[in-house]
Amino acid sequence: MFTATSRTSAAKGRVWDFPAIGEGHVDFKRVLDIMAKGGFNGPMSVEIEFKGDPWPPLAEVNRAMKASHDKLASLGLS
Repeated sequence: MFTATSRTSAAKGRVWDFPAIGEGHVDFKRVLDIMAKGGFNGPMSVEIEFKGDPWPPLAEVNRAMKASHDKLASLGLS
């Protein structure tokens, strides 16, 4: 089993922010390419958590979910 976690924590003045996939700092195409090159073919999980309280309006959550789905689908995932 392989687990990898990448988070920007609130520690040391950093802001906790999990934006829509494709709108943050993670290059998901590169990550997927590296995983494929290494032979990984197991399940994956990604998160969208925003910055926390106060939470964004539902319309922004829905927009981020659609944008994330569209980005992952463009990379061959859904």
